[in-house]
Amino acid sequence: AKRREQVLKSGNKELIITVEHSYQKLKEMDEKLDKSFAKGISVRDIQIIWTDLMYALPAFAEDVKKFAELEERRLEKSTTVIKSTILIVGVAISVLVFFLSSLISKNIVFGVRKLISVITVATKEWDLTLKVDIKSKDEMGQLAESFNNMIATMLSIVKNIIANAEKVLLSSKRFSKLASELSESSNSIT
Repeated sequence: AKRREQVLKSGNKELIITVEHSYQKLKEMDEKLDKSFAKGISVRDIQIIWTDLMYALPAFAEDVKKFAELEERRLEKSTTVIKSTILIVGVAISVLVFFLSSLISKNIVFGVRKLISVITVATKEWDLTLKVDIKSKDEMGQLAESFNNMIATMLSIVKNIIANAEKVLLSSKRFSKLASELSESSNSIT
């Protein structure tokens, strides 16, 4: 009984050995009982086997119970570790997702604000030389590039209009001068 208690206190592996040893004892008693019945059993043999069995069964049951309790505690510890790990990983992923989404939204907001400020200045001051300086390859970069192309196209159109207006003005001055000369010539003829 003392050895059994020591084994139970020392740990799981030895407990398994003790349970197996107790099981072997019970099995040996069963075989002894079978042999005794085959030979013809005496009352004294039955008393001895019965006494051994009465001592062995409670010990075996106690060993199995201790083994089950140890296994239950081990499983509870494993479950706690798994739950803690899942919680830690979940929190870490949540924090990572939060920081990534913050970073992405800041980049989007920064690009939009930059574009809005250039558009505001361009429309208020009619400055068609402004450019949006966003070098990214994402949608904001494409939007900035499209805006810069639109402003460049508008600047080209305005330059063409100015050039054509100057030509019209120059032609108008020539026609005015020519009309004036014709008027003078016609006055001098009459």
